Amino acid sequence: MGLACKKHLWNYSNLRTMSRKGLIHLVEIVINTGLMAYDRFKRLCFDPRTVFWLYLVISIGVSIHKYLCCDPTNYKTFATSFWELVKGIDIYFPVPKIWDYKYSPSFSVLFAPMAVLPVFFGALVWTLINTFVFYFAIIKLKIDQKAKVFILWFIIFEFITSLQNFQSNILIAGLILCTLNLLDDENQLWGTFSIVISFFIKIFGAASGLLFVFYPNKKKFILYGSIWTVIIAALPLMFVSPSWLLHLYQSWYKTMSTDLSGSLGYSVMMLVNKITPVPKIYIQLIGLIILISPLVFSYKRFSEYKNRLIYTASIMIWVVIFNHKAESSTFIIAAAGAAIWYVNSRKTLLDKILIVGVFIFTTLSYTDLPARILEKFCDLPTVKTLPCILVWFKIQFDLLRKDIR
Repeated sequence: MGLACKKHLWNYSNLRTMSRKGLIHLVEIVINTGLMAYDRFKRLCFDPRTVFWLYLVISIGVSIHKYLCCDPTNYKTFATSFWELVKGIDIYFPVPKIWDYKYSPSFSVLFAPMAVLPVFFGALVWTLINTFVFYFAIIKLKIDQKAKVFILWFIIFEFITSLQNFQSNILIAGLILCTLNLLDDENQLWGTFSIVISFFIKIFGAASGLLFVFYPNKKKFILYGSIWTVIIAALPLMFVSPSWLLHLYQSWYKTMSTDLSGSLGYSVMMLVNKITPVPKIYIQLIGLIILISPLVFSYKRFSEYKNRLIYTASIMIWVVIFNHKAESSTFIIAAAGAAIWYVNSRKTLLDKILIVGVFIFTTLSYTDLPARILEKFCDLPTVKTLPCILVWFKIQFDLLRKDIR
């Protein structure tokens, strides 16, 4: 009887030991499987091909949604400007017009391939052009792959916001980066083309021309830039007479001159004028002086690619925060600039706080749920603008500090 009891207890104890081992083994399998799945997911997320297909799907999805559910007003504005130009109608006056067009006459011609298509297909092609130029401009940057993918993930909400407006901000962000990529590859012919085409799409895109100071053969740069300016400015001559083209450029100048008054946009000028009235031209001039100051006082440090890239990021933020017409969809340019700065920064605690601020308050503030919460307590334009302003001043401080001390 005692022997049977001991045998039973031994079997029970052995069974418990085996059960524990089995449980531990099962837990190890679950943990290892989870770690493997996480590793695969992380590799998938940081694969540029994954992000490319995601951007492509988003671009197509936004085009379909806006076509079916909303009126793609900006796209129709661009397309209508081409048909009005061909018909010999002044695309800027009389004011008000049904289509509020403020781009150059040449942009109307550049938009012709989309304008001749049915609305949906034209809008889709326009969206894809914006997407491809921006995506490949990021991919061609001379930084590591994880940094490129981080940038693309970081600005994805701003990317969607800008796509929904069918504007050219994504394209301008891509062209500014293309300018750096091409000039850094000693391709001045197409680098200057990128600068000039940016100007004829949105005037502030010409700010990327500041990058030419980093590279040799400045006479060739000026020559190529002049040739491209003449060619692109003359594109409407395919459809209109020289005298009418001159009239259109005069109308464009009048439109842009009128556009300078009144508006402050989501900008430094907006924030300053909330405190005290200051003419915006003074604030913009101060911003320009601060922007170019590293070119004067810290020029030698731009022999490093990283510093040239950071300065390009500074230009991308500057063209937004000192733009009197900046709006929510314009901030794709500034947010991309902030992300590019961060991946090249020293990543101090302050740098991390600033980039988190840009992500939360700039890129998310106009998405549905955060906007509903924030608008109860804050002024949304201020919330969206301030983080980018802080990042820009940090960039300028860093660009000056090392060489000055």
